[in-house]
Amino acid sequence: MRQRMHSEGATGRVCAYNSDLLGTFKHIIRTEGYGGSYRGILPEYFRVVPSAGIVFMTNETHQFFKAYQQKTNALSSISIDLTHSPSTHW
Repeated sequence: MRQRMHSEGATGRVCAYNSDLLGTFKHIIRTEGYGGSYRGILPEYFRVVPSAGIVFMTNETHQFFKAYQQKTNALSSISIDLTHSPSTHW
């Protein structure tokens, strides 16, 4: 609906929608039915879904490498001194 309100009058057609969102919604329901409010949603999904997937994969990859780095840092900080074991003092 936002796109319809934005492009209203730009194509040379007469302004059919009222100036508010509710008036535009009522007009679409009257003239095109409830399915008219979903017109044009597929191109929007083609634009949004790939970018959301890229953001999701970037976030997951970052979390994986961050956890891996923390794990390797924790393992490298552990030092075992085998020259002074408690069993040699007996």
